Amino acid sequence: MKPQILHLMPNTTDEKRWVAEITGEDPTFKLKRDFQPDGPEGVWEIYDGWYQIHGQATGVSPFNKEYVHVKNGRMLRHLNFRYVLAHLEDIKAAEP
Repeated sequence: MKPQILHLMPNTTDEKRWVAEITGEDPTFKLKRDFQPDGPEGVWEIYDGWYQIHGQATGVSPFNKEYVHVKNGRMLRHLNFRYVLAHLEDIKAAEP
């Protein structure tokens, strides 16, 4: 499957931008996050999976350390922490 391309500008509150894939369980923070490198500055390739995103995309409400799920190239936004935790087994099963 082809990746979706996400262009992020820095968040207006703290001037940061990042994309972290949720890849499993963490004993301290509950969810293990793998921060993804941006391609050209401010550009990320997003594949199906679970992510935490922080930054501003043109024409879209800001991502403020927001959990999202991408499935079949479509992004479901505004997920709460407990919802993501409830899908931890699915997240772990998707990893090679």
